[in-house]
Amino acid sequence: MGSFGNAQEVSKEVIRGNFASELSRAKDCKAGGNAISYKQKSVLLIDPDVRELAESLDWWIIPVLNVDGFVYSHEKERLWRKSRKPVTPDYIGVDLNRNFNYKWELRKCADPSSNIYSGPHPESEPEVEQLTNFINNHIPEDSIKIYVALHSPLQAVHLPWSHTKIPPPGYDELMYVANAFADALYQRYGTKYCCGSSANLLSRMLNNFLLINLKASQNLESFSGGSKDWAYGAKNIPIAYTIELPGKGRPSPYELPENGILRTSAEFLDGFIGMVKAVKKLGYI
Repeated sequence: MGSFGNAQEVSKEVIRGNFASELSRAKDCKAGGNAISYKQKSVLLIDPDVRELAESLDWWIIPVLNVDGFVYSHEKERLWRKSRKPVTPDYIGVDLNRNFNYKWELRKCADPSSNIYSGPHPESEPEVEQLTNFINNHIPEDSIKIYVALHSPLQAVHLPWSHTKIPPPGYDELMYVANAFADALYQRYGTKYCCGSSANLLSRMLNNFLLINLKASQNLESFSGGSKDWAYGAKNIPIAYTIELPGKGRPSPYELPENGILRTSAEFLDGFIGMVKAVKKLGYI
């Protein structure tokens, strides 16, 4: 299953009786297409690793969580980030990846005019409420072993946590699997992904990727209420990540050229194969 909040990125999630993934940001549209379309075609191939990936796990995939934001980002404002529900008479939308009910209050954004507004309370948004209700009520407890939320464009595997630089209790295992994903992905085209906790990665990477004034104005270094942290901290899913796919770079990082989609999809599938193999070695699946 996938879940996240920017319309530009189109959030997606995959959940499995062992795996889940989601996309929630409207602007992340490439993230949804990459993981789904290539995967659908690849399961028909003879590659034994691909077939095992498809047939040995149960998958729950939500191609687009932020549906209204996704449509708006295609029809009206390409880089729209939030959902589309009015939150005040003057402002629209909540960043869905800051609306999950785990440590929400610690680093929430309370400004409805902000692009990263966290909402009036956790799970205030119907998209987040429906996703969490589905996981809580329709999937057996403790059966999900991997949870991935797809975003862009920092080209990184984000571990918990987003609200603090203190590592989570399963940090070594999370890094082992994240590095397995990154190493397997690297083999095809030499694409390098960074791995680390969200708070540490964002602090380090945004200085090099985004304009300093953007970073300061949006307080992007640390936040709370993300779906990955909810999956790991509230649902005890042992392997939980946000994976940020590559972008175009400055000044339009979210607008990956069409000719980059298949390349990104192919190497991403390689990474998933490496990830699942590593999780199996740990004994979770």
